Amino acid sequence: MRGRQEFSMGMSGKTAPGITLVILALVGVVGYFQYQRHQARNEELAIAALTRSFVIPFYGSPASPEASMSRGLAFLAKNQNEDGSFGGMPPGAKEGDVGITALAILAWATSPEATRKDVEGPFSKGIEFILSHQQKDGSIINVGQGLNTYKTATAILALRSVDPDKHGGAIRKARDYLVGLQLHEGNGNVDKKNPHYGAWGYKEGKPNGNLSTTHFALEALKEAGLSESDPAWQRAIVFLQRCQNRSESNDYTVGVSVGDDGGFRYDPGLRKEMGLPTESKDGAMRFPSYASMTYAGLKSLLNANLSKDDPRVKAAVGWILKHYTLEDNYGLGTRDDPKRAKQGLYYYYLAFARALDAYGEGVLRGEDGSEHRWAEDLSEKLISLQREDGSWVNEEDRWWESDPGLVTSYAVSALAIAARNIQ
Repeated sequence: MRGRQEFSMGMSGKTAPGITLVILALVGVVGYFQYQRHQARNEELAIAALTRSFVIPFYGSPASPEASMSRGLAFLAKNQNEDGSFGGMPPGAKEGDVGITALAILAWATSPEATRKDVEGPFSKGIEFILSHQQKDGSIINVGQGLNTYKTATAILALRSVDPDKHGGAIRKARDYLVGLQLHEGNGNVDKKNPHYGAWGYKEGKPNGNLSTTHFALEALKEAGLSESDPAWQRAIVFLQRCQNRSESNDYTVGVSVGDDGGFRYDPGLRKEMGLPTESKDGAMRFPSYASMTYAGLKSLLNANLSKDDPRVKAAVGWILKHYTLEDNYGLGTRDDPKRAKQGLYYYYLAFARALDAYGEGVLRGEDGSEHRWAEDLSEKLISLQREDGSWVNEEDRWWESDPGLVTSYAVSALAIAARNIQ
């Protein structure tokens, strides 16, 4: 106790000269190192400011969406076919594909000007390729290859994004052709009880309606300016409801047990291989919702002029909030084959971007308090997946995602949408 008192008294009185010198020396050393760190930090900040001010505007940050888009577009331009087309269907085919070419042009035309100015020539040649494939009936296709709905719809989107006035005549002819493909009483003798009613299939002929082609058709018709009063929209809503797992609005129950999670599936329950159904006790098949179709369904509902407050829209958004992920095409994988969840991954990324862009909320907020800044999330994910040569490719090749021309076009288009929405 006495020692502690002496120590206290000594410190409260006059400090010994030796102790003072030691303290001053320590203060000096600490001050010196703090000064050095401060100087180094100032230099770092100065370099960073210089980079932002002078380097990035010209070249883009190595991890920026703009730089990534530039690399993707450069890859597409470098690998363009001699006839001005991009890709091939099936992958590796000698004849260029109208649909992939249109997707490549859409990617280029919707990217920021700084990312596309150096590759304008190749993509202008691609526009000529598309226009040269418009048929007398208005379709824009590779004759005899099929997939007429996809190809004509993507061609409309491409031409509309490049110059809607210059290409207005071609767009209107293609729009009228697409309207004529919708399945209903006047086309294909498909009445309202038929599960294909209101849908678009791959081409004319046998009804084969599905949400994927319908989603592309509605996207194109919206961009082409089809009047909101056109009956095509109401017919489409009938089909969309039958693809949604929402029993309150889904009236198609022939051999199908409708779920209630609000998500979407490929069709009303017509193709087992597309939906991995489970069988209920009464023998009815239940088709699970999955991500790419749910985002396609959401965008289609909005294109069909439904509001964000519509219960069908809210149900789809509810599914999205519950199953939000960019790691896979959620809902396609199974315990026996988890790799299935990677199928159609880049198609999913584009559907994700289109739907959430149209929905108009930069931050998605779940009931559990979670927040998702979807544009930043998508941008980071796509940049992380880009290959050294600037391309993207899916290791799971279903739906032609082994074709770098197709997948790179999906990725650049999705990045362009995300970049516009980053807050």
